[in-house]
Amino acid sequence: MTARAAATFFARVAVSVLLLAFLFSRVSLGESLAELKHLRAEPLLWAALLVAVDRLAMALKWFVLVRPVLPGYPFGATLRIFFVGNFLGLLLPPGLGNDVFRAVGAWRETGEGARSVSSVALERAIGVVSLVLFAMATLVLSPVGPAGPALLVPAAILGIVVTLGIAALLDRRLPDKVVAFVERTGLRAAALRLRRLADALALYRAHPRALLASFGLGLGVQWLRVLIALLLGRALGIAAPAAAYYAFIPLVTAMVLLPISAGGFGPREIGCVELFGTVGVPEESAVALSLLTFLAATFGALPGAAFLLAGGPWRRKPGGGKGPAT
Repeated sequence: MTARAAATFFARVAVSVLLLAFLFSRVSLGESLAELKHLRAEPLLWAALLVAVDRLAMALKWFVLVRPVLPGYPFGATLRIFFVGNFLGLLLPPGLGNDVFRAVGAWRETGEGARSVSSVALERAIGVVSLVLFAMATLVLSPVGPAGPALLVPAAILGIVVTLGIAALLDRRLPDKVVAFVERTGLRAAALRLRRLADALALYRAHPRALLASFGLGLGVQWLRVLIALLLGRALGIAAPAAAYYAFIPLVTAMVLLPISAGGFGPREIGCVELFGTVGVPEESAVALSLLTFLAATFGALPGAAFLLAGGPWRRKPGGGKGPAT
């Protein structure tokens, strides 16, 4: 880890510690943990089942983008790399987990570095768009929650910016200008890698169905996340209406994705407390819900540990994987 990456990691840890310290200065951690002792088994089991479906949908969301640029690469290999990256993402600093390991794993197994990176980068961008649009829709349609211009306008702006960014990546004009600029600076090796990445992204212009399929699966994943949280809330005995979960869980998910904390700790807990508090959920119950959603995500990543123990993080392609070729 570089000095800059280490500084960023420890800064995020510090933010998480400060946010949690603030939260637990007003909410009893002991009482929150006590809420977990009286879980109802049936909704918990249904939530566990949906977590498995959620992880399969996430892997498929990436695979539909892998297939056009890495033809012949099997879904089983995609699933294995996804789960290993998902598991390592729990253990490593942000930025060194799921996305990086997916890109590196697919590259080492196929020898196609730029195409592997392009599939991961595009899947991540489409995921952000699907989250933003889903959050906007639920804020508008849900009868509870802080829906209004103060939240909808920033969400709309973010959605437009990310969508335009995806369009710019798929268009050859902007990447060509970026590559030309890098070449003029004398960084020929970097320009070559950017050229390969631009070529890989350009391949998706001929595969609009793959983009739409990934986007549709992204919306499905957001819906599953709401259902999982709803079931976990029912397991805790939280009496909040289903509409509250549709309004709040996408917002909490967006807060977790902000690059300001370690693993989403702090923003996730405070988000649950503040948002669910508006519909009468006790603070200790909201904290317990946030902890339970983290445990559910950890449970969903456990197959990655099994893959890791069975055969390592990836299986290098014989004679390939020597460099990020296209």
